[in-house]
Amino acid sequence: DVKIKWIAAAVIFVNVLATQGNINTGGAWGHLGGLAFGAYYVWQLRKGSDITEPMQDSINWIADKYNGIPKKEKTSLKVTHVAAKKSSIKKQLTSTNSTGLQKQVDVILDKIKVNGYDSLTDEEKEILFTASKK
Repeated sequence: DVKIKWIAAAVIFVNVLATQGNINTGGAWGHLGGLAFGAYYVWQLRKGSDITEPMQDSINWIADKYNGIPKKEKTSLKVTHVAAKKSSIKKQLTSTNSTGLQKQVDVILDKIKVNGYDSLTDEEKEILFTASKK
C-alpha cells in the first residue's frame, strides 16, 4: 500500500537527477515546473483562491460570444419543374419526313459523340426515343 506522496517523491528525485545529465534535460525541467505550478495551485486553492479563475472567465467570455452568433436560417424556397409538352414533339416528328428525321438524329448522335448523352436536352432525347420506335 504505497501512498501518493512517495510516488511523487520518487518522480521528483528522478527528474532532479535527470537535470544533471545531458539527455532530455529540458523535459526534466518541464516536469519540475509542472510540479511547482501544481503545488502552488493546490496551496492557493486550500487558501480559498482559485488562480485559474481569470483563464476560466476568458474562456467563458469567448464561448458566450460564439454562442450568441445568430444561425443562418434555411430559406423556404421551393423548386418545381415543369415537364415539356411531349405531344408537340411527337406531332413534329410524325409530320417530318424520314430524311428530315434522320438528319435530326444524326445531329443528335454527333452531339452525343462529342459531349455525351447528358448534354442532350429533353427535346433531343424525345426525338431519339421516338425515332428508335420507328
